Amino acid sequence: MKGYKFSADKNLLLAQGKQLSIYSLDPKPIKQAALDYQVSSVDILDSTNLIAFAQDQIVTLYDLYAQVRIAEVSFNTQVKNVRLCTGRLIISTFKKIFVYTLEPVKLYEYDCYNAVNDVQSGILVFSSPFKGSVQLVDIGKEEAKMIPFTLIISGHDNPVQHLAVSSDGQFTASCSVKGTLIRVWDNKTGGLIKEIRRGQDEARIYSLAFDVTGQLVACTSDKNTVHLFNLNDGFLSKRIVYSLPKGKSKVQFVNSEYPALQVVVNTAVLSATITGQIVADARLLQDYLTPSTKIYLNQYQAFVKRNGVIEITVPDGTYILSVVSPSLYFDPIRLEVSGDTVKAFDGGLGISFNTALEVPYPLELQPKGMLTYFQPVEQFNIWGLFANPMIIMTLATLFFVFIIPKLKDSINDPEIRKEMEEAAKKKQAPVEIPDVGDIAGNLADWFGGKPKAKAVEQEKTPEKSKKKNKSK
Repeated sequence: MKGYKFSADKNLLLAQGKQLSIYSLDPKPIKQAALDYQVSSVDILDSTNLIAFAQDQIVTLYDLYAQVRIAEVSFNTQVKNVRLCTGRLIISTFKKIFVYTLEPVKLYEYDCYNAVNDVQSGILVFSSPFKGSVQLVDIGKEEAKMIPFTLIISGHDNPVQHLAVSSDGQFTASCSVKGTLIRVWDNKTGGLIKEIRRGQDEARIYSLAFDVTGQLVACTSDKNTVHLFNLNDGFLSKRIVYSLPKGKSKVQFVNSEYPALQVVVNTAVLSATITGQIVADARLLQDYLTPSTKIYLNQYQAFVKRNGVIEITVPDGTYILSVVSPSLYFDPIRLEVSGDTVKAFDGGLGISFNTALEVPYPLELQPKGMLTYFQPVEQFNIWGLFANPMIIMTLATLFFVFIIPKLKDSINDPEIRKEMEEAAKKKQAPVEIPDVGDIAGNLADWFGGKPKAKAVEQEKTPEKSKKKNKSK
């Protein structure tokens, strides 16, 4: 099931695979139409036969009873959802909201944080470009005009998950991805009317809706419950909780006479069940596959069975499958889910779309190794001492002190020994130490600028000494 919407006359429009169907509450199909492709979002205009549906990047206006395509609008990005209201076609991509006439002619374009939006009585609300904020626009008039004082409502700290507008366009209900609080706003003043607590635990809200009177608010979540709140009271004692079958659900009021008793919940089976097996040695699985081993597909999770089998049901989308085990580690896998078709690719870090290899499906997950939490203590190694620089320097010193003299004494050839002794005596000749007076005189002559004269006197000194010797 790809899309569903209740019409004003209480009929249910379903998009199932490549087929569109309108059901009464009997439930028997009133009208069906076979298409050539799968539909991702669908809406019906009040009680008319005009519907709009999205297929990838194309939005089609369609007459279901005549089974005729009226018009098409193409985009360069994927369409998230389509809405029909008061002669307007609202198309949402991930970061844009477009408003068209039914011809279709584009009227307005708005930036948004995500594709969350709702429209009633010509009042369009959507997540503004600012995280957690809500923007309101009156698209039912001739010219687009922001509602006074409510251009942007700072509603939540986290991104907006769902929005709902009352049938008369007076109130807006919003909730964030945290899913614990629902806030109701006045569309004229932008003021907070009521804050309702769904629960203490975080939850993913699947749908949010007002009743026809605008006094009751209902929501469904991944807790498999539907909560019903009375805005006139607001106390938790007025909260009614219904249990639902497991799956993605949507709630919408279809009767205003006894709205609290006639909440219609449509539970849609999630699109695909991912299956696989952890493939490893039987002893390895027995010893290291613990009951706490889990698989994660984005926000979805499930425990691995005792025999290593994995099963988890998810809607269409792209996921990264991770196996979290206290003892084993696995490479991540990227999954592309579309209806009953599941494709698996390598999802490790550094792998691009062009280089990612497709892996077999159903999955066969092999552990890549064991997780180690402690570093083993290094054992004593005698040879490791010789890698220490201090040990190397000590050994070198001992070699020169003790080994070299032994080598010298071991020389027995007398001639070589005599030559070595003579060489040692020459090296041990006394060094002539200059007289202190000569050093002082040389320094004085050098600083006085008479180095040459001193040199001449030094040259003459030997001659004078020779003459004195001759006279004697």
